[in-house]
Amino acid sequence: TTTHKSLRGPRGAMIFFRKGVKGTDKQGKEVLYDYEDKINQAVFPGLQGGPHNHTIAGLAVALKQATTPEYRAYQEQVLS
Repeated sequence: TTTHKSLRGPRGAMIFFRKGVKGTDKQGKEVLYDYEDKINQAVFPGLQGGPHNHTIAGLAVALKQATTPEYRAYQEQVLS
């Protein structure tokens, strides 16, 4: 998801994926999601450069603000 449009944060993006146990196979062995390595190999270094600390900090602030009632009211205002 882009962060500057939906979160009112800095220009950037986040990728969400599942991590952990996906299920069990026929032998009862745990099967894990394997998205992390695939995403890391696809994104870095080809599509993403080095991290910028000010962008990461700005994103953290935007995510924190997104948990407030004021942000929810803002989103409802945007949708109406």
